[in-house]
Amino acid sequence: MFGLGTWELALILVAALIFIGPNKLPDLARNLGKGVREMRRAMAGFEREVQEASRLEDEPSPPAKADKAAASAGGAPGGTGAASGEPGPDGRVGRAAPHAPVAPTANAAPDAESKDA
Repeated sequence: MFGLGTWELALILVAALIFIGPNKLPDLARNLGKGVREMRRAMAGFEREVQEASRLEDEPSPPAKADKAAASAGGAPGGTGAASGEPGPDGRVGRAAPHAPVAPTANAAPDAESKDA
């Protein structure tokens, strides 16, 4: 344990007993134990996150259900955007590509000249 022998550990405990006192020593040990336990939990959580991230990087993602829905609705299978995970025309991943504005048809808006005639 940290390269400390039995005599070094005993000397540290005696010094702590003298400087801290017998009344506060149990509280100090309890708080030290809680701190070590929290540190171990944090380290284990960090380790778990790193392993999960590396596992997700290594696994190929299965085809999304949204790709099948887009294909049946007339969209191109394996397109870009949120369903495929590929960058869209704007370079962003996970967002649908913006739709182009539709030009009005000739019958949609009558000309002002035809009203006067």
